[in-house]
Amino acid sequence: MKQRLPYLAFAVTLVLFLFMVWHYAADAPAKMVGHFNEAGKPSGKMPSDEFFAWMLGIGLSIPLILIVLLYPIRFMSPKLLNSPHPEYWRKPENFRRACDFMFRTSFWFSAAFLVWTTGLLCLVVAANLERPPRLNGVGLIALTVLLIVASTVWTMFLLRYFTRIPPAEDKS
Repeated sequence: MKQRLPYLAFAVTLVLFLFMVWHYAADAPAKMVGHFNEAGKPSGKMPSDEFFAWMLGIGLSIPLILIVLLYPIRFMSPKLLNSPHPEYWRKPENFRRACDFMFRTSFWFSAAFLVWTTGLLCLVVAANLERPPRLNGVGLIALTVLLIVASTVWTMFLLRYFTRIPPAEDKS
């Protein structure tokens, strides 16, 4: 089950994101503010169908690009893997484990990015309900801090995984 958890987290966040886009698009006004300046004030309106198309494009493309890029590395030469203890991780049996780990953990980061994108969607829709429209800057900062924390945690997990060699195989 532990091996499947990243895939489940990604699937749940993907369904949540798609549901929120569908839910908000159903009642959206014909024009929406899709961009705000640094003070949270609107910078122009766009057709709502165009706004939701952009949100879908960003929300789906970035996680999928990451996942799609990390899968085929298993077919590349192990010499291309740049990690701590390269003599260990470049062995064929360990290289496959390294590739599997990077691919599996990319689903965690992709889920975190989908949470960020869903939150951004909610903030922009809420801003459009206000008169005059105004983006919640504190909410945007909080969301971005959460994404930065998720990025840092993912990086730390990768570093922790690649800097340790299982004790049975440690030749020190």
